[in-house]
Parts: sequence; C-alpha cells; structure tokens
Amino acid sequence: MNAAMSIAAAGLRASAARFATDAAKVVKDATIAPSDNLATDLAGTTTDSLAFKANLAVFKLADKTMGTLLDMMA
Repeated sequence: MNAAMSIAAAGLRASAARFATDAAKVVKDATIAPSDNLATDLAGTTTDSLAFKANLAVFKLADKTMGTLLDMMA
C-alpha cells in the first residue's frame, strides 16, 4: 500500500468513527434527551459522510494509479 492509500485509509477510519459518534448523538438528541444540538449533530453526520466519500475517492484513485503504473512497468 502506498502513502496516499495509507492516508486515505486512516481518513476512512477516522470519518467512520466520527460518523458513529455523531449518529449516536443524533439518536440521543431526538429520542432520549431532546436538545438544541440536534441540528449541529445532523450537520456533523453529513460532514462525516462527505469526508468518508472524499477519502474513498482518494483511495480508489491511488489504487487505480498504482494499477496503471504496474501495468506500464510490466
């Protein structure tokens, strides 16, 4: 795995963890203890989702680039 893929993988793990945390907060805000933070926590899940998608795109591009490079060298 190259550096770009390693960084993207770390970003995937981090954004997935943040999403899980924010999603739990949304559920808590909406059901258990209603609060004014619901909108903030919902925005957080959206941001986390976008970050995950961006890191996934980087990972896929790095993988494709590595595959192309290996094909050229073969």
